[in-house]
Amino acid sequence: MSLYNLFKPGELVLFEAGKEPKHYTLPSPVIFACGTDEGIRDGIFCLNMEELGKGAAEIKYNDGTWEFSSFETEADIYISERKITGTDPAVLKDCDTIRFAGKNGSIVLLFHDYDGTDYRWCRITLSEHGDNVTIYNEKALREIAGDPSRENELRNAHQVAIQYKTEQWYVKDINTSRGVFINGKRISEETPLNEYDMVIIGDTCFLYHNGSLVYNEVAAKANKLAISIREKAVYNFFKKKVLLKDINLTIEPGNMVLLLGGSGAGKTTFINAVTGYDKASATIMNGDLNVYDNFKQMKYEIGMVPQQDLLREDDKVEDTLMNAAEMRMPASISREEREKRVAEVLRMFGLEPSKNNLVGKISGGQRKRLSIAVEYIADPSLFILDEPDSGLDGVMARELMTRLRAIADEGKIVIVITHTPDRVIDLFDKVIVLAKSSKRIGQLAFYGTVADARAYFERDTMEQIVKCINNPDEGGEGRADEFIERFAALQLKENE
Repeated sequence: MSLYNLFKPGELVLFEAGKEPKHYTLPSPVIFACGTDEGIRDGIFCLNMEELGKGAAEIKYNDGTWEFSSFETEADIYISERKITGTDPAVLKDCDTIRFAGKNGSIVLLFHDYDGTDYRWCRITLSEHGDNVTIYNEKALREIAGDPSRENELRNAHQVAIQYKTEQWYVKDINTSRGVFINGKRISEETPLNEYDMVIIGDTCFLYHNGSLVYNEVAAKANKLAISIREKAVYNFFKKKVLLKDINLTIEPGNMVLLLGGSGAGKTTFINAVTGYDKASATIMNGDLNVYDNFKQMKYEIGMVPQQDLLREDDKVEDTLMNAAEMRMPASISREEREKRVAEVLRMFGLEPSKNNLVGKISGGQRKRLSIAVEYIADPSLFILDEPDSGLDGVMARELMTRLRAIADEGKIVIVITHTPDRVIDLFDKVIVLAKSSKRIGQLAFYGTVADARAYFERDTMEQIVKCINNPDEGGEGRADEFIERFAALQLKENE
């Protein structure tokens, strides 16, 4: 079976002035052409713009990625407001905008790498709210708004300010945990809004047009990771031994998750089951794609960094990343695109000054970052790391974990195992706690926010939580069964 037959349908959202956004499921390939009868038929997307002619551009699915190619056309073409000047294919990323500009205006399309036509779009006309618009985190509003005694908390809640001054609207990140992105780039200071800018705040996409923000509330959630492990067992001399069972949870994009548990709780077994490297009796869904059924396709979406690196000491840092790009990125990616990705990752992980050094000559912290960069080169949506801070001092560990936090802020899922979590716990969104039951089976004892974990276990630190569920012969309190049963009851009640 070819990869074409395995492809995930994508989606295009068409924006036109004065009209509601229209959703189109994206087949492969699709050619954009001029036509008054708007829509997709027989692989042609007709749009009412004469400059498009009989064929201005093409989108097609190729070996795990969506590619955009432009042809000879009178229209100017922009991807996320970057002008396309050549005919070489460009890889489309989720939430990229495609704009065709003609003499009578522009047609804008929002690209999603999944089909999510079940959500609705809304519109905010900014001028109707004065010169200052504040966008709050939804959870903060639910918990704090309307309670006069908590007004100070609302001021400090995660929020984004949009202000009108000098005849232009500006966006500023006040206190968000995951950042604010304009056309895929995270902003660090007050930034002006230009026509057709795509602003991403948390899980929400905002398209700015003519003084309004058109937004959709569930765009990024289509790539959520849904884990349902019924059982993971091994056989020794025909005797069955259950290692994991009854683990059900869902992780949203943009979350950095701590995987916590004592020795023998099944952390590594859990990771191998989730990634498909050692399958369990389980259903693992990345968006609408089953990881086990589509393992070859998912290799571009999963990055796994083991505790021990496999780097060749006699290779240069840059060559190591280029080799990784050649092995991990789809074959359809040009060498120029690979080189561009290598340069981007070198900057992201602070390895640019050492790019010509031999791997064997760089520091321990740089080596850790290089190991992570090797797996991150393919831009995976799920990133799992086993003790990435092992052997690092507190300063170096925090610097490394802050880089992982930045990866999660790009809308990725990052899962980390670390034996010293408390020195960086403020960087995590959620915590998974696995515990070894009295039957010596790894089970779910908790999944939720860090603050909720402290309240649930009535402990101040993550290390105290591990001690709480460890067996007495491991220096623990032996309360694993208690918390496993209590959390199972909570999940059952929530499902009901």
